Amino acid sequence: MCAYLQKEQKAAFLKKPIQDPIYTTQQNEIRWSYFKNDDPEVMYKFFTKFMKGATFMIPTPRLLAQVVDMLRGINMEDRDTKGDVYMNTCLVRSPQQVRMGSSEHHGTLLR
Repeated sequence: MCAYLQKEQKAAFLKKPIQDPIYTTQQNEIRWSYFKNDDPEVMYKFFTKFMKGATFMIPTPRLLAQVVDMLRGINMEDRDTKGDVYMNTCLVRSPQQVRMGSSEHHGTLLR
């Protein structure tokens, strides 16, 4: 489990706000742990809203759901794998917007 998720669990257990949160409550929908469980129509609307101006080559909600299911099947315990998936997702989104970061950061985004 990544350090950020441990911080979240500790804060929830202690019923205190998390220190230095990466995500606000309003941003939970962009986290993989939430997104992957959404209805395909909701996922698709999310992508078409936030991918505006980028080339989005998944034509239907059904195909997006299949891609999400395939990603779920990838073992994300390896930090390099998390980074590779994150970078490929960013490259699909917009090569100009790719920002380099640590594997820990990539893993956090994928949770």
